[in-house]
Amino acid sequence: MKVFSFLLCIFFFMYTSSLLQAQTGWFIQTSGTTDFLNSVHFENSSTGWTAGGIGTILKTVDSGDNWVIQPQGVNEQLNAIFFVDLNTGWAVSSDGSIIKTTNGGNNWVQQTSGVSLSLEAIWFADNNTGWIGGGRTLLKTTNSGTNWFTQTIGNLDYIFSLFFLNSNTGWFTGYDYANSLGILRQTVNGGTTWSSQYNSASITYLSIYFVNDNTGWAAGTGGNVMHTTNGGSNWIYQTTPVTADLFSVYFTNLNFGWAAGYDGVIIRTIDGGNNWVAQNTGTSFDFRSIWFADNNTGWAVGQHGTILKTTTGGDPIGIKPISNEVPAEYSLHQNYPNPFNPSTVIRFDVPKTSFAKLTVYDVLGREISVLVNEYLKAGSFKTEWNASSYPSGVYFYKLITDGFSETRKMILIK
Repeated sequence: MKVFSFLLCIFFFMYTSSLLQAQTGWFIQTSGTTDFLNSVHFENSSTGWTAGGIGTILKTVDSGDNWVIQPQGVNEQLNAIFFVDLNTGWAVSSDGSIIKTTNGGNNWVQQTSGVSLSLEAIWFADNNTGWIGGGRTLLKTTNSGTNWFTQTIGNLDYIFSLFFLNSNTGWFTGYDYANSLGILRQTVNGGTTWSSQYNSASITYLSIYFVNDNTGWAAGTGGNVMHTTNGGSNWIYQTTPVTADLFSVYFTNLNFGWAAGYDGVIIRTIDGGNNWVAQNTGTSFDFRSIWFADNNTGWAVGQHGTILKTTTGGDPIGIKPISNEVPAEYSLHQNYPNPFNPSTVIRFDVPKTSFAKLTVYDVLGREISVLVNEYLKAGSFKTEWNASSYPSGVYFYKLITDGFSETRKMILIK
């Protein structure tokens, strides 16, 4: 009886957790650690890394379904990780350590930073030219980290984030403790000199992101976000629905963007930040970093080893029962309409309580959206796929459940 009760509790937890994930559009991935994860970076929709804790680096090659620990010998907190391709990347720690890999993280080697201060941010413009910032420190390399040299950054105590468009043009956000100011600086000569673009006694911006020479966003304390369309010569405040500190901002293009921070907060915009909407993440753990591979697929990492993933841009996955009758067998129906633009409805039948996964793939067989991923009671269901951010073409959707699997083709025409 005790075993049965234990199994029943497990089933109930999985069932309710899956329902919560379906309602939020974000679902939990198993990290295998309870360390605070401070940074996440993906090179494509499958391969990525996250770093944090006391020397914790995790890697995935299957879009986060499995995360594997990569040993590297650092015994301090890792604050940031950055890759320039599938093989070459760097991570930095709170004691001034810099480590580099040239084989995707299978091996990491120490590089000499010349400092013992906390390093917080990394950005590389190419395989050779990169910057690392942190406490009273901005370092630059032009030979892939073999040598690092200090750049002059003026009256500054901390760099929180870095972003470079190329080897010349970049920005950092930081804090000047002597004058109690949050600051933002720009360089157009690779960091030789920096010009002031923003100072505030009330707001500190913790993350910055640009999509081109002119258009960028900065996110920071108190849920504040500001936006520029002229390379930072002018910054305009944008209204957000949150007051939690935002530690990370990421945009996939001029319109689609996200910011994440304290208390499980993630906000999203689809119009360049004119309107920001809070998303239900299903957690109150703090987030430190967010990354998106496209308009739909992204990850957020943070407190207690939390890794969340979305395949809907964070929008809730809508699944609705359409009949009280119990179907006789499993089935996956043809989507309607087909061809479609931009949305289509998919119906399927489940004759008994089962775990069901309904996934959309592109013509190359790459998973691009998970529409259903949960335990369902017996019944007939429908869900909608909105393909507004995908190009015209042939797509496939596949239902997998207890001993049943079926795939159908659909056509998007714009």
